Formats: sequence, C-alpha cells, structure tokens
Amino acid sequence: MAMTRFAVGALAVILLWSYLVVAAPSASSAVDQTPPTRPGTITASGVTASAASLKWGPSTDNIRVEGYRVYRGPSASTLALIATTDAVTSYHATALRSNVAYTFGVVAIDAANNQSPMRTATVTTLASADTTAPTAPSSSSVALVAFSSSRIDVVWATSGSSDVAYYEVYRDGALVATVERPSSPRFSDNGLAASSAHSYRVCAVDSAGNRSPMTAAKTAATLSPTAVKIARGPYLSVVTGTSAIVSWWTNIPTSGVLAIGGRTLTDPAGQVRHHAVTVAGLAPGTTYPYTVTSGSASSSGSLHTAAPPGRTFSFAAIGDFGSQSTGEAQNAANIASAGTDFVQTLGDNVYPSAGLPDPDFATVYSDFDARFYKQFKPVLASQALFPANGNKEYYGDGAFWANFPMPGSNHSWYSYDWGDAHILVLDTEQQMAPGSDQYTFAQSDLAAHQADPWRIVALQRPPYSSTSANSSSQPVLQNLVPLFQAQHVDLALSGNSHNYERSYPLRDGARVASGGVTYVVSGAGGNGFNAFTIAQPTWSAFREATYYEFVKVTVSPTALVVDAVRANTNAVFDSTTIRKPGVPQNAVLNADATIDPAASTTPTSSRVRVDASGPTNDLLLKFTSSCTDITAASLGLTVGSGSNDPSTHGGDFYATSAADPHANWAEGSVTWPTAPARDTTVAPVSLGAVTAGTTYSLDVTRLVPSTGGTFTVRGTNTSADGAGYFSKEGSATLGPRLSVTCG
Repeated sequence: MAMTRFAVGALAVILLWSYLVVAAPSASSAVDQTPPTRPGTITASGVTASAASLKWGPSTDNIRVEGYRVYRGPSASTLALIATTDAVTSYHATALRSNVAYTFGVVAIDAANNQSPMRTATVTTLASADTTAPTAPSSSSVALVAFSSSRIDVVWATSGSSDVAYYEVYRDGALVATVERPSSPRFSDNGLAASSAHSYRVCAVDSAGNRSPMTAAKTAATLSPTAVKIARGPYLSVVTGTSAIVSWWTNIPTSGVLAIGGRTLTDPAGQVRHHAVTVAGLAPGTTYPYTVTSGSASSSGSLHTAAPPGRTFSFAAIGDFGSQSTGEAQNAANIASAGTDFVQTLGDNVYPSAGLPDPDFATVYSDFDARFYKQFKPVLASQALFPANGNKEYYGDGAFWANFPMPGSNHSWYSYDWGDAHILVLDTEQQMAPGSDQYTFAQSDLAAHQADPWRIVALQRPPYSSTSANSSSQPVLQNLVPLFQAQHVDLALSGNSHNYERSYPLRDGARVASGGVTYVVSGAGGNGFNAFTIAQPTWSAFREATYYEFVKVTVSPTALVVDAVRANTNAVFDSTTIRKPGVPQNAVLNADATIDPAASTTPTSSRVRVDASGPTNDLLLKFTSSCTDITAASLGLTVGSGSNDPSTHGGDFYATSAADPHANWAEGSVTWPTAPARDTTVAPVSLGAVTAGTTYSLDVTRLVPSTGGTFTVRGTNTSADGAGYFSKEGSATLGPRLSVTCG
C-alpha cells in the first residue's frame, strides 16, 4: 500500500534541558498558554490545474502570531503538514494534481508553540489536457543509505520538469510510497527485515498523471540488528574555558563513551540514541583531541576551549543558511578551514521548518540530516556551535533545541565569554521592550561587562538593513539600539535579510566619530538572496546581494577585524577594523586588493605579481579606515630585492596622484625624499587630511626616479621593463604600509 511522506497531526515536542548553564537569564514570567485565535475564512484565487493562491483572515494573539502552518490533503481526515509560513496571511500552493478536490487547513502558532483551532477550505483544481510525460530524476542522483536493521533511506534529485506533482518510490518492483511535493525528494523505508537486500527505483508523476520513465534500479541491504552507526555528530556545544558538551546520535539505542584528555567518560543516560556528555576540568585556550564511541562505531574531533583574556582568536558568524544549497555547503567547507574557534549562528539555521518532521529520528531522514548535519559535519566536530534563534526555529515544535542545547536556562537568550569578547545572544522572536525579561537580562548583562574590551551582540532581525524600506526591524531599532548605545556595544551581528551589509559606526542612525556601534548583516548563508530594492542609505558602508557568504571576526585585545568571506571563492570581499580610541591602527592596505581587468596575472596566496608592460596593468588597492577620529595618517614603503631591486630597474612601486581616477587622496602627491635601497624600509610620509570612514584607492605601479633622485607619486606607469611584486600586508617582504592613528 502506498504511504504518504508526512504523518498527520502534531509532532511531539522534545526539549533538552540537562545541560551546563553558562549565563542564566533572569527568571521568566509565566509561560504563555494562550493560543492565537482561529484564522479567518480561506479564499482561493488563480486556480489552475496545478496551483492555487490562498488567502485567509489574520489570527490575533495576546503577544504575537509567529506564523501559520498550512496543511493539505485529499480530505479533512487526511491532512498533512506541507509548510509553515511567516506571519503572512497567504500561501501559493503549487505542484497540485489536476481535477482534484483538495482540503487545505491553516493553523496559527505563537512563539510558545500554542496553536489556534484550524480553519479549512476545499479547492478543486482544473482539468488538464497535458499528455507529455515529465523527465525522470537522474539515476545517478539516487542514493541509498542503510540506517538500521529495519530502515533504508532513499534520496534523489528533483526532476527537470516543472510540473511534477509527486514521486513514486518502488521497492523490489512494488510501489511503497508517494512523496507529494513540496516535500523534499527523499523517503525512509521502515519495517524491513534485518540483513535483507532491496532494489529501489523512482518515478516522477506530473499534475495530469503522466509518469516519467523509472530511474535505474539500485540495491542496498539493511544492517544487522546489533550494527551501530553514528548518524549525527559528534558536535560541540556550551563550550567554556573549562567545560563543554560533546553530543552524537546513534541509529539504535546504545551506550556511549567520550575519551578526552586522558579520561574516559561514560554517557550517564545509558542506552539512548542521543548522547550528550559533559566534560569539565579543562584548561582555557587548549585544544583537546577526543573520540566518541558507541558499540563498534567511533568518531573523532578536537575541542577548543574558550581562549583566555589577552589571546587573539577568531569565530565565524552565519545566518539563514540551512537550506541544502551549494552555497551552504561552500560556506561550511570554508568555515571548516578558516581557523575559527567556534560558530555563532544568526538564526534561521535549518529551513524550511527547523527540522520537521524531526524529532522522529528513529524513522525519518529529516531536514536536520539533509540540510545541516551533512554540510556542517567537519565544522561541528571541531568548532563549538552557539545558536541564535530566528523565526524558523519556532516552526519545528522544539526539535532544534533538542538537537542543540543552548547556554542559559531557556532556549532564547544567553551570553558567554571568549578571550577579550563578551558575546550576548538575543532572540528577536521574543518580547524585547523595556521591562520584558529579555530586555532586563540584556541590560544587566551588558552593564556587568563594561570592563571587558569588547561587547558583541548576535541576533536574527537586523536593526539596520536596506533590503527594502521596511527590512530594518522596528522593534529592535526602537528597543535594543538605544540599549546597545548606552552599554557601549562595539559590534552587532544579525541575519534575516538574505544578503550582506555593513554599516559605518552609528549612533541614532548617523555616522559618528567615536562611540558608535557597527552593524553587520550576514544573512546570505545559503537560502537564496534578497536584492536591495532601495538606494544605499548614508549609514550603509558596504552591501552585496549576489554572494553567499559568512563573516569571520578576529578578536584581539586592541581590535576587531570583520571579514566577509565569499562562499564560492573563499575570498574576503569586504573588511573593516574596529579599534578603541587612542589605539594606533596599522590598516591592512590591500584588504580589497584586485587586479585591474586589463592585467594578465592573478593574485596568489602571499604576493601579487604586477605586469609592468603598460599603464593599466597594475594593482588596485583599497582600504577603509575604521578609525573614526583620525589624528595622523602616513604611508611607508618596504623595498625587496630580486626583480624589484631599484639598482636593476631604477625604482619600485608608488601611489598615483589624486588626478588619477583610481586615487582619492586629499593631497595630490606623495614624495619619498630619497631613492630606496634594497631590502630597506622607507620612512613614512604624511598623507594629509584623510577622512574617517572614507574608502581610499591607490593604483600601485612602478616607482621611477624623478628629478633630484626622489620618488614622486605619478599617475601612469612610465617604465615597461621587468615586473614587480607587491606582497600582502603582514608579509616580511615588499609592500607599502599604511598607518592611521586614532585620537
């Protein structure tokens, strides 16, 4: 008998509270038990053979409606959950079968997982005259994975045809499942005999009932009853300088053992699938290799405890990412090799509904498996995960928090320390007005950490986003931004807008010379893009809406360096440095280095070759000073040997004048008083009036001796012999050095 992909009815809520408390919020008020009102009447429009647009009257709630769950079925008695929407009163139903009467149901939910009574309506699709069969899924995309002695997971890629309504899965020649779209193309086949082999094929069926050819048969065998697999993890959470939780999931209930730092710790939960072992007594800023073992299965990783104050470290921040896209996989791979200590998420961590139908882990390959654990497995084994909630986390009936224990005494807001950074994680789905539990906690927490060098906030909804006229979150802007300013927050990281945007240091929405907060949106983690639909505001320093990305934040006692890293190239495409007043700043001159399009060479890992055959074949360098109260700025030059020997080529590199379109200096020229010798550093010269927050560009070409033996800024390349090299900032070889001193 054919089986549908989703089970009917509400899914169990599993909340895991047995974890280490790092920073407990203030006591919560009484749990909200008031459900939203029943949605209003559902109306349908634009009905075709395969689609219909639904609208309904809004629900009301004593606090706020979080979203709407949409159900669908042939009849009211067989409704299956197909989507959870944001708090909008419409849904466009696609991939419907033609000439079928569908019953749709809509339920409102709030942030406490209270559900309204359901509103239903029946919609009959039109007949279809289509007789063309859809294309079959690629046979090479069909993958079979034996999960246990009674279950095999079947996963495949979607058909190339746009009118597919559902897929049929055949086991050993018999139909065993129909997977209705918009469900993901996968099926978990349960109830099989142990150690038995089975053959599977998949067929696509369009709205009119036309069937594609079958995929080629593939075979897999179930495991023996005692075979143990580590199906998820290991992963690290609630990591401090001295303790951590190491978690993993096994396919069957079994015991678990964590080996770390010369100790063997047994999971006190006994025979379970979800293992979570707390390890304490660790040393701060230390790396501990570890191994988890269950039965005959084992897996290893490395745990980095929180850095002590004074030690430089970096972390990754990413939002809106768990969608099973190529961009998500690229970001995960880049983070795994980024040298970061931990990952701070910015909400909307797993699409579309935070893991539904999880937590039925024993029987269903869920969105957690397909959209999170698969891509982030290398990251999770060696970098602690600190999640922030977005609205999607409230769509999953608590499944997300069962997987990832969050620090604190609830699953909403918390704080932690790492090195010289104090990081506050807020939940923009919860109340945040002055007097609320969350606001009180945030105010008290930030006030208690004014002596820390850096205060960083992570939250989902951005106070500053120029995606559209209403993409800046007004509740955050009105309630939290004044708090951030009063409590001297340095950096606020958010997601929600599916793009990247960085502000200037701001106070009350305006650029300031000191005491401002820098706001960064990193919402292009993998779930599509939101184009900017309004002009770039004056507060916006940089924005980009076509790259998947994550943000790497490097924290030292004197600076925060924020790098935006493009997913498909692993290259930094925007960077800023935040420093405290009175701290000298040695800016990274070529943080945004690019080769002129006319150049014939490309950058390498440590130096960029510049072809000196013509005036356009040069290196364009950009920098933006994050120092908001500049008192001095100068440019120095380091001269290497080899092909850059001035005695061989008569010169080295120089910056162009302001007359050149690439340059933007207040002074028209920069002159070094003497010709530099080999392997020497030329004394820096003043750049004059450099404006804080302004992006400056230099064309670095070849230094040529001018009259009197000095090196003068020139607008073109006047030498065609040989080739030069410019080394990236931080190298011990050739390169200009910019120094900016903050007041």
